[in-house]
Amino acid sequence: MSEPSIEKRVKRHIKAKTHNFFAVYPPGFSECAEKEISKVEGAENISVEYGGINFSGKMDTLYRTTLQLRGSARILMRITEFHAENFRELKRKTESVPWELYAGENFSFDYSVSCEKSRLYHSGAVEETLKEAMHNKTSDQGISHTIFARIVNDRCTLSIDTSGDPLYKRGYKIMTPEAPLRENICAMILNQFPLNKYSAIIDPMCGGGTFTLEACSLLGHISPFHENRIFAFQKFPVYSEKTFLDIKSRLSIEKSQTDFFAFDINDESIKTSRHNFSNAEIIENVKTEKTDFFSLQRKNFPDGKILLALNPPYGKRIETDDSIFKKLCSKLKNDFSDESFAVVLPDNESEIFTERFDCKRIMFSNGGIKVSAIIREV
Repeated sequence: MSEPSIEKRVKRHIKAKTHNFFAVYPPGFSECAEKEISKVEGAENISVEYGGINFSGKMDTLYRTTLQLRGSARILMRITEFHAENFRELKRKTESVPWELYAGENFSFDYSVSCEKSRLYHSGAVEETLKEAMHNKTSDQGISHTIFARIVNDRCTLSIDTSGDPLYKRGYKIMTPEAPLRENICAMILNQFPLNKYSAIIDPMCGGGTFTLEACSLLGHISPFHENRIFAFQKFPVYSEKTFLDIKSRLSIEKSQTDFFAFDINDESIKTSRHNFSNAEIIENVKTEKTDFFSLQRKNFPDGKILLALNPPYGKRIETDDSIFKKLCSKLKNDFSDESFAVVLPDNESEIFTERFDCKRIMFSNGGIKVSAIIREV
């Protein structure tokens, strides 16, 4: 009796089954992760751990989470988990996985390996063993995928990357300023607010315009990802373009009536933002001009509630004393006292705001600097 075709095997063993996934999140945002995953249809067995969130679901659940988890940096699909105390055992159990069902019949692998508290403690040797196990299965000319191997207490977990480029690379930014906030960080900060309740969202130290781009996306003015953005799962043999496009269409958001403003005192930042807004086709929707934040007045903006999202210069981006944060706090207190805001600043400067405002504080790392997002919702 002939062996079933790969299409039938993929349908039976991959498409029809429920799989385990892990969505990678920046440390400090576990509350945001849990809130996001709770809104995804089909996501089950949810558990939060340091650095991300576990969940299970079918392939259409993967499509939804990719589009809906705005804070995730990457989504991994768990392939297998086993005990391994030596390299021979690691190789044998890796070889037994039907990798072609996940990666196709013509593929190659890159590897990301981490080892902790295990007999197999050398990540380089583990990678070489994985390559040996795959030697007769892979092709140098094949579609490239990435395998994540994690060994903790002699338990090996092998996962395949479903994202390709990190998910914070939405595909809209073609120019990037020095030390920007990543898109997923900006999205999680903005999601602390009821965005559709604001008449205007202001990005007064816009840099490359990331806060504005994410706000436009969250409010339906652009899709979560550029139409040219490709995900690794789109190269899996199980991928269904029809299903993915249908889900993408059903998840689309109606455009808000929000006004968007992006300012910066730096000419290069304004140029960068305009390039990015043009690439996202929102250049006509955002008022962008060279303006000093400290010259702004509330009367210059629409009636109704407004939200200011600020990523002021710090660390390598500024060579001055820390008085900018005191000035920034005073400006908000004096001229925008009745408005909501988010400010990202070095964590050791956060008390300047927490002592003067009733606000929430989210601690995380940006560019190796310990920072806090100060969240004030009015």
